[in-house]
Amino acid sequence: KNVLNRPKFTFSRARIGGLINKIRDDGVSVLASPCDILFTDNDDKMFYEVALECGAFLVTGNLRHFPNAPFILSAAQFLSRI
Repeated sequence: KNVLNRPKFTFSRARIGGLINKIRDDGVSVLASPCDILFTDNDDKMFYEVALECGAFLVTGNLRHFPNAPFILSAAQFLSRI
């Protein structure tokens, strides 16, 4: 929610709220296994661990914050795959 509210994005509060509600309603809680990879921003590590645990894509605007892995994609790369 904090990231989506950053000035560089132009999402309305209503759209952000709708997305957050959708995630709460349809999301699945995951208890991921910890990994031994070091991250420059430790807050990013949990997203990596969850994607790895679930076999899911991790879509990010900061590819450089993550290890090079085929499941880590920019938004443009993700959209081209789906």
